[in-house]
Amino acid sequence: MSLLLRSGAAAFAATAIFALADAARATCIVPTASYQGGAYGAYAVTEYDCSVLQQDGGSGFTTASAQGSVVFGVDSLSLSSTADLATGALTIYSEAGIASASIWDSFTYTGLPAGGATITATLSFPGTLTGSSSAIAFLEEGSQTEFNDDGELMDSTGEFFNTTTLPPPLSLSFNVVNGSPVVIFAELLGGGAGGVADFGDPPMLSLTLPDGASVTTASGVFDNFVSATVPEPSTWAMMLLSFAGLGFAGYRQRQKFAAASAWDQTKRPAPDCSSAPRSSI
Repeated sequence: MSLLLRSGAAAFAATAIFALADAARATCIVPTASYQGGAYGAYAVTEYDCSVLQQDGGSGFTTASAQGSVVFGVDSLSLSSTADLATGALTIYSEAGIASASIWDSFTYTGLPAGGATITATLSFPGTLTGSSSAIAFLEEGSQTEFNDDGELMDSTGEFFNTTTLPPPLSLSFNVVNGSPVVIFAELLGGGAGGVADFGDPPMLSLTLPDGASVTTASGVFDNFVSATVPEPSTWAMMLLSFAGLGFAGYRQRQKFAAASAWDQTKRPAPDCSSAPRSSI
């Protein structure tokens, strides 16, 4: 897999960010923190003016960190990016140029229903874009062969421009079956130009883990799972049956209590009032 941007959409986005950074400069395509091959990895890059300032990580890495700076007269503008596969965290910070970070891992599930289950990957963005800055995020899923061959991948892409509001999360839902590994890839890149692209809170990648299922990862470190909150249909059925049983048991108990009270009233002797004290007027 080439270090160049591996999709036309990504290339277009990076070109747009560069154009924002310097409209008079010719646009160019440079390496970003895209997929670098392998079953898992973490990659971070800082770039400016069609050249890489620093890059770190790649295939087989679980963390990556890159920093850089650009000098304009007396001003030094900074860039940084980090990727942490263990926590699913991506951070980028750019006052000029592009900072980018990515993580990917291969997941193999067991304990799923016979027909498989739906998994949802979510990439959130608790960050800000100010001035003439922008960012783009990618969330993709597929087999390792599809990634290596740049094949048909399921993907979700978000672009964010010049806003101080939090961008909406990216979500990607897909079906998995027992024993078949799938690769999840997440990338975030942003550029500042007269503003700052700051996603250092950081953005987080999380995956659902269906009830009763277990998973292993190629990296052995990714643990940012969110348990499924919606029970399977069979679980709902068992819960409804249980509630119905409890309700019926309560109803029977109330009926028994009412019947016992009525029997007690009919058998109880009438009170003897002959010896009761009389009130005087």
